[in-house]
Amino acid sequence: MTIPELVDAAGGALDALERIAAGLVVNAERMKANLEGLQGLVFSERLARVVARDTDRASALALVDDWSATAVKERRHLKDVALAARPSLAGQIDDVFSLDAIVAELVPVLDETLEGVPG
Repeated sequence: MTIPELVDAAGGALDALERIAAGLVVNAERMKANLEGLQGLVFSERLARVVARDTDRASALALVDDWSATAVKERRHLKDVALAARPSLAGQIDDVFSLDAIVAELVPVLDETLEGVPG
């Protein structure tokens, strides 16, 4: 393809995305239910960061991967699997699995990102 054709195709794709985005509706309750339905697996990276405080990152990731597989296989929440395997996490784990904590961490990043978006 030539440059003008590529630019035209990109413009068409952006127009389509704009139309799609205009029709999106945020349903916070449904989003929260969907996250909860994942049985804590969405928090695995945060959990690995906490576990990595006591070991190297690769070992922490491998351990959390094992716990995640167990959570899926046994249909248990990742938090419960992690606590059963490592009770010493009890004082730190509530924050790991907290949506409020994630939002609090992301608000400054989001604010900074949105400052660069033309209004």
